[in-house]
Amino acid sequence: MCSSDLWPSRLARWWSKNEKATAEIVHRTLDVLVLISRNLADIFRFKAEDSQVVQPRHFAITAWAYATLLRCRTLQLHTENLTGLFRPLAEAAVPRLPEFDGQSLGNLLWGFAVVRQVHRRLFFVASRRAIQLLQSEELLGQNLSNVLWSFSQMRLANHALFEAVAGCPDVFRGPVSSQHITNILWAFSRIHGKIGMFRTLCDAGAEAAIPKLQSFKTQELANLVWAFANQTLYHEGLFAAVAHHARGRIADFENFDLSQLLWSFAKVWWRDVSLMKEAAQDMLCGPKQRLKHMCAQDLGCVLWAFAMLQWQDEELFRA
Repeated sequence: MCSSDLWPSRLARWWSKNEKATAEIVHRTLDVLVLISRNLADIFRFKAEDSQVVQPRHFAITAWAYATLLRCRTLQLHTENLTGLFRPLAEAAVPRLPEFDGQSLGNLLWGFAVVRQVHRRLFFVASRRAIQLLQSEELLGQNLSNVLWSFSQMRLANHALFEAVAGCPDVFRGPVSSQHITNILWAFSRIHGKIGMFRTLCDAGAEAAIPKLQSFKTQELANLVWAFANQTLYHEGLFAAVAHHARGRIADFENFDLSQLLWSFAKVWWRDVSLMKEAAQDMLCGPKQRLKHMCAQDLGCVLWAFAMLQWQDEELFRA
């Protein structure tokens, strides 16, 4: 199995760093992927039960590699191109899930979520394995956030899994990254949005995030406050700290992230004068020329936020 799963992962790592390539390299890569995917599909159909041939990491590496390649725009892969591989992969992985560790489980589900291959039985059995790993403290950090992100991305509200995570006292303890905190809170909000039933977990996430906000990317700042605002949850310390760290960086936000940031502040009635001034100026004459390039939905969210916070800027609304 080694050579079959090694090549997709090598290709994925190379393409993730080399978006620009000649047409010949693209063509040859696609030819290789077709051959390898057919080989892998046959292995998953006929040899997956043999633990000497196929190990949990092989399932995970395959899903991760093809999901990473799907994200490479130059290759122009589509979800439907991968169904022939991911269906046998899922069916073969289900009976082997009790053998998966946290990393293999997280990478496997992340791959399926990115490729948008919905296999409900796979995710149901995976949720039970995730709970076991969580109880034995073997599913934490990035692996846990990958699992939760995958369920939320697929819109699969597995209440047993999310309740188990919410009841775990160590979710945000230890060396947790900005991505880990943001993805977990985002996942809970997307699945249980507008309910606010996991207030204790969200507060713990906010307290873990505040000391680390300096390391948060602009997208992570926007996603963080959205996770609270989407549930109409208010955390004064978090919103004040995010506003502080967003000031001076408004020009760095992508259009969608800026609209999400401002919408989130307006949703909980948080009005930061300095931030609003900077955002208004950036909308009018910033380097990204947002009024010209921002899509209608993002622009609508921005204007709604200014209106809700009673920000009177005739020049902005007139423009």
